Amino acid sequence: MHSLRRRAAISLPELLVVIGIIALLISIVVPVVGKARAAASRVKCAAQLAQLGHAFQGYLNDFGGKVPLVNPLPDQNPQRFAGPPIWNAFDTYLSKNRAVWRCPADSAINVGTEFPIGKETYADAYGLSYEYNFWLNTFHGGDAFREALNDAKVKLGIDSSEFRVFNDFSHFHGPAGREGNMNFLFADWHVGDLGAAAKSLLAGL
Repeated sequence: MHSLRRRAAISLPELLVVIGIIALLISIVVPVVGKARAAASRVKCAAQLAQLGHAFQGYLNDFGGKVPLVNPLPDQNPQRFAGPPIWNAFDTYLSKNRAVWRCPADSAINVGTEFPIGKETYADAYGLSYEYNFWLNTFHGGDAFREALNDAKVKLGIDSSEFRVFNDFSHFHGPAGREGNMNFLFADWHVGDLGAAAKSLLAGL
């Protein structure tokens, strides 16, 4: 009986080997799980931008092709923009689902000094995770969407596939400068990444 107990015991070297194997497995699995979660967040974010695109098209159809004049940063205090909150224009087409406006990967990355203290995400600070193209709001709010696109084409050489309507406020989905780190909704209603948006970014749109 005594010898049986001795054989059942685990020696310190064996225990260290087991711990080492477990640590190795964790080091392999954790990054894979992290990448899978990041990829899922980016896909969900892109799907939400696509929903916003459908809502935008619904609005255009109902209002004679004219873009809304809205406050693109609804929760900013003090308010800097006139008009109703941007989501008011699309509530009808989104069944008042405000969750669509929050990217699952939203975080305060490389924010400026004006970012409100104590706010951990853009959605916390502004009510949404997506930046609306100020070209549409400031210069063409209330004007025809088609005219805004023609103006961008003439002045900036950007067609609808390069003209952004909404995009992530920051590089939520990867390091700055890496393709795929941000999602963009373009005026031809496809959702693309930084590679497709490079020209419109350089043009300040």
